Amino acid sequence: MNDPARLAERTLARLRPFSLVRRALDRIIGGIASLAARGYFRSVEVRGEHRIPHGRPVLIVANHFNGLVDPVVIARVLHRVPRFLAKSTLWKVLPARPFLALAGVIPIYRSQDVTDTSHNRSSFTACHRALARRGTVAIFPEGTTHDSPALAPVRTGAARIALGALAEGTRGIVIVPIGLTFDDKLALRSRVLARVGRPIDIDEDLADYVHEGEAVGEANHEAVDRLTVAIRRRLRDVSPDYRSVQEHGTLSLGADVALRRTGTGRESQVKLGEREELAQRLAEVPAARREKVVGSIADYNLGLTLLGVRDGEVAAGYQPRALLTQLVFNGLVVAVLSVFAFTGVVVNFIPYLLVKVAGQSVKAPVTKGTVRLLVALVGFPLAWWIVAMFTADGAGPVTLAFLFQALCAFAAVYALEALIRFGRQFTGWWTLLERRGVVESVRTRREQVVRLIDDTAVVG
Repeated sequence: MNDPARLAERTLARLRPFSLVRRALDRIIGGIASLAARGYFRSVEVRGEHRIPHGRPVLIVANHFNGLVDPVVIARVLHRVPRFLAKSTLWKVLPARPFLALAGVIPIYRSQDVTDTSHNRSSFTACHRALARRGTVAIFPEGTTHDSPALAPVRTGAARIALGALAEGTRGIVIVPIGLTFDDKLALRSRVLARVGRPIDIDEDLADYVHEGEAVGEANHEAVDRLTVAIRRRLRDVSPDYRSVQEHGTLSLGADVALRRTGTGRESQVKLGEREELAQRLAEVPAARREKVVGSIADYNLGLTLLGVRDGEVAAGYQPRALLTQLVFNGLVVAVLSVFAFTGVVVNFIPYLLVKVAGQSVKAPVTKGTVRLLVALVGFPLAWWIVAMFTADGAGPVTLAFLFQALCAFAAVYALEALIRFGRQFTGWWTLLERRGVVESVRTRREQVVRLIDDTAVVG
């Protein structure tokens, strides 16, 4: 009874005869994950989605930079819930066990958590069965979540699962790398980028990993090591790879500057995928050239700080007509959503404060997202349910009232963001107007950064 793998397998076995129940649970959980991602992030940008096959056994490998937030994003990208592997210590939290089992999560026993890792045999068996049914299994092969802006060493679990399933007769296995990049994982309503890398088709590429005369299976340690190297290479191609958090932040700012359109009359936003591609190219140029770029970006950023504005405001070239247009547009958004938004603010104010306090109570950046998400997943629906119970009578009306509260919550988010967006634009325009005597020197620094990055990106 204390073995999480057996507990998970037993629950899945009970549900297996009722495939409709399993599919319904996956759809419900997938819907919750999509809503959570939509509420937690301002945008989820997906690149290379066409590389994810359908109707074949799929093993997802992803970097693990943001705790529980990562599997939520993966579910959003896949539009379905895979069988996630998670560390066995999660099953020590008794209230979590039913949810882990219902979500079909498979425990993995890490050597740093337990002295006996033999239970991984039943976990791998569960993965093999899922793949044999042309299901999707997802694993974070680094083995732990972390704050480094680069991949940690990739462990052999993914390769062992794929080769083990192949040895048991499963054909058509595809390993799909997904790299997650967070604009700012400490901020609420930030952005996230998911890049789907080049898949590894085990059947087609088998000769690259299992050489002639060698046995197929996880007992072939050389084959496991070769496949692990390939997995790391493919995953690294789509994951952040920087020497430090500071380098990542600085080069991301520089890429934003170089890619942002100027003179549009309003602040524009660079797509996260485009920014990350350029920032990564800058990180790979020779050290001397890279340090020159970093120094130029830092100098420009200092000018922005002293002026009290952001790059988007300097690049915008604000015009009264453009600001008036934004005022009218945002005013219409707020007016249309006002009734719903007011209700949403009132109902969700306390859960929002709880999420903020919970995040601030955690010191480790990598844990903040997990804590915030867990509090949000409990706090917001609980507030909606309480209001629904007090304002409606009967199962049907209560359900409708609950959904109405969820609608009001999203309306409040969009309305408040519209107000904040216009407020920032107006403040930026006013600051630039008031300090126009020093704006030109900052714009000159900006032009120097753009020229240097353009030249470096071409050379690099």
